[in-house]
Amino acid sequence: MYNSDIVALKDAEYKCNDFDKKDPYLNIFNDGNKYIIHRRVKTKNRSNDDLVITINDYIPFLLNNLKKLFKITHKGENILSSNKLTLFDYDLNNLKVHKRIWGRYQKKLIKLLDYNFKTAKEKELIVDFY
Repeated sequence: MYNSDIVALKDAEYKCNDFDKKDPYLNIFNDGNKYIIHRRVKTKNRSNDDLVITINDYIPFLLNNLKKLFKITHKGENILSSNKLTLFDYDLNNLKVHKRIWGRYQKKLIKLLDYNFKTAKEKELIVDFY
């Protein structure tokens, strides 16, 4: 997931057996499981399908661990969400805040892994939510 998609999870829909009858996902996903319906930031205005993410035990666990890490690296910033399925709670349109948050994270990542965020994602060194 890209940085902006992680932030945009705060705007995602959460569904469990409540897909609309006109929804193309109805027959597949009305199965008792919980889902996050997420529109990618980069392609939100195109006709691409939404991402449908199954909420299993690992998703809240991973997000909770990420929150703990961001509390350490971004102490006092008040950017984290209280929602257990959302990592951040800041305005994605505020580019100054967004760049500052991810710039600091990127510096820590380079120091720790000797990779930047994009390279680490490509090499699958960062946990992928999908």
